[in-house]
Amino acid sequence: ITHLRPALDDRKATLFAAVLALYPLHWFFTFLYYTDVASLTAVLAMYLACLKKKYLFSALVNESP
Repeated sequence: ITHLRPALDDRKATLFAAVLALYPLHWFFTFLYYTDVASLTAVLAMYLACLKKKYLFSALVNESP
């Protein structure tokens, strides 16, 4: 969160992360078969790695079995 919005202090960043984690649409799609929490985590990790210009790590996270 602080990488995406550097102006946020620690308290606001924690609140923002909690709001994102409790986002209602995320909880709805969590329980469906075709949307997986692990795949969402992998996509977000890949995106964060791209933002930090760590393209090799981003490509490794994107590898599918």
